[in-house]
Amino acid sequence: MKRLSLLLKEWKNIIIYGDGKTSQYIRTGAEKQACVLANRLEQSLQRKQETKVEQYFQRVYPHQLWKRWFTKAIAKLFLKTIAKLKPQSRMLLSDYFLRISKHIGCFESPIEKLDNTNNSHFSLEDPFVLVGAASSTAPFLVAMRYRYKSCKTIQVLHPRCNTDLFDAVVSPKHDSVYQKFNKDNWIPTTLSLHELTPEYLKQIRETTIRQYPVLASVIKVVILIGGPRNHWQLIYCNPYKSIARFMHYLSQAVDRFSQQNYIFLVTVSNRTPSKVSRLLYQQLQKNFLKDNIWFYDPKQPNSQNPYHQYLSVADYILVTSESVNMISEALSCQRPVYVYDLFGTESTRFSGRRLRLFLNNLVQRGWIARFEGTLHVHSLHHSSFDEKNKCHDCIEEEIFTTLLSLLEEIPECILLVCDIQERFRSVIYQYTSVINAAKILLEAAELFKIPVIATEQYPRALGHTVEELDSQKMKVYEKTVFSMMVPEVEKCLLEHSLRRTAVIVGIETHVCVLQTTLDLLEKGYSVHIVTDGVSSQRAMDRSTAFRRLEQAGAWLTTYESLLFQLLRSKDHPSFKQVSELCKRPRPDPGLNTL
Repeated sequence: MKRLSLLLKEWKNIIIYGDGKTSQYIRTGAEKQACVLANRLEQSLQRKQETKVEQYFQRVYPHQLWKRWFTKAIAKLFLKTIAKLKPQSRMLLSDYFLRISKHIGCFESPIEKLDNTNNSHFSLEDPFVLVGAASSTAPFLVAMRYRYKSCKTIQVLHPRCNTDLFDAVVSPKHDSVYQKFNKDNWIPTTLSLHELTPEYLKQIRETTIRQYPVLASVIKVVILIGGPRNHWQLIYCNPYKSIARFMHYLSQAVDRFSQQNYIFLVTVSNRTPSKVSRLLYQQLQKNFLKDNIWFYDPKQPNSQNPYHQYLSVADYILVTSESVNMISEALSCQRPVYVYDLFGTESTRFSGRRLRLFLNNLVQRGWIARFEGTLHVHSLHHSSFDEKNKCHDCIEEEIFTTLLSLLEEIPECILLVCDIQERFRSVIYQYTSVINAAKILLEAAELFKIPVIATEQYPRALGHTVEELDSQKMKVYEKTVFSMMVPEVEKCLLEHSLRRTAVIVGIETHVCVLQTTLDLLEKGYSVHIVTDGVSSQRAMDRSTAFRRLEQAGAWLTTYESLLFQLLRSKDHPSFKQVSELCKRPRPDPGLNTL
């Protein structure tokens, strides 16, 4: 059943490509998002397939600085070049790129990585999913997609190139600024993906309050400090002035707490510059009581990040505005969230534009407010909490429904319609059944986004494709040889080189269909003959051809069986439409026998 298994994929391995340094233990924000997506996919696939799905994490760039820069330069050139090439050339270039990367020492293919860990069950024949974190991993995902046909690629965060180079791209809505790159496979999200849920935070809150009873009777203001996205932003930013203004706003806010006691729970990220962390801590001690400041710095040795504990007990949350991840996680706490532009990121020309789109959208929805010296429950009432949670849950559900649909799709499949022309209407055995099957498969191909290639045998004498079949939905080529494999068709197949399963309907079974099948099998295709969609002038020629086709290695099926193989489950989005196609009346008596 080796050939048939191409139509029934089971995704047993998920590999995550990270964008951080190989020596870095803590995962970057993009890597965390990729891991969240991979975890959800793993759970969903295990439920659907009832088989174990393995997950692996791997960083693609080397630790050495010169190798890292050199590889990024090659990767950038590769990504620009591959978008301009034809499918066959893309496959060759991808192979060269992966070899060069391996030679530099910055990249191992996941196959070799897994073989080294003695996981022999994983091979190139097995389907695997690659999840890439951030745009820096995009070249490797593209290369793997074109190099290995059993691979599906999902890019987390925008790759800043055409999204159709991937199977799917999941990134926030503010990436709409890359409009020229966005295709139908771009899946936008309102917030970044994260693992925090109200239930999880409630559980941590109870543990934290038991461990630190003092937190139960005070106002807890959580301050989350991110960092500039690159060194240039830090140069243009004046941290002394910005932190001084921030301290002024904090003083105004706590003055309005009256006699109530308060505590600042402050945590800085790995991206926060050391001088900013020191300056912030000094200014907090200078302006407020030392006992009211709980300050965490991840650069301190043997320190454990209390980030989740801080969020779980928060009464108010202040976040620096450049950190989309921390803002998204803070919003899961169902507490008032304020943002402050500590690093001047919003004022930068391009990244600031994306950030402003993100922040303005949340401000308009009432999910966050700008911090200007006041802490109150602004417009974020319970209705806004419910709206946010429902919206986020619906968006997440939609994302994973789309991704699962993508993984259930049959990427190898291509439909070939062989010589169903007007002149043969009166001479072919049960020609009405052939036309009916071809028509239904043509409509199904539109639902499943399967490309359709049709041929016409010497149309000057034999006429064009029958009017029942919409020629606008097919690429139609003329031929005088019996096999469909003329140069124009071969070129078209190369454009869909990742599709290695051919489904054939048409006439005549013992001539054109047979010769086309033998040519495709020789080229390594898996070929499925739709028995109620092919025929000949004489029934005996048809039945004899079936025996030869089966002996040669082709698969015999019916159009209904094929359609339900494409669906795999009643949960498929096209289940209802396909069911209606299968319920249509069939010609009587039809092609009921081989």
